[in-house]
Amino acid sequence: MTSMRARVDDSTDRRELVSALARAGCSALPIGRTLELVHDARTDDALELRFFVLAWRRRNPHAALEIIG
Repeated sequence: MTSMRARVDDSTDRRELVSALARAGCSALPIGRTLELVHDARTDDALELRFFVLAWRRRNPHAALEIIG
């Protein structure tokens, strides 16, 4: 299991990212404006999770998203 944290300022954007992650088989645990993003695959693939989040941000350029770890 791989995880990382991302901060998303807008609550609507946070919900949309959580939904997109769920559709991709990942989960997100909310911690205020920060989300603990978890790749639930059997392999630890931090690069795949990071790529997914960056692709989501590219499709949602209005979203204020910061990867913090």
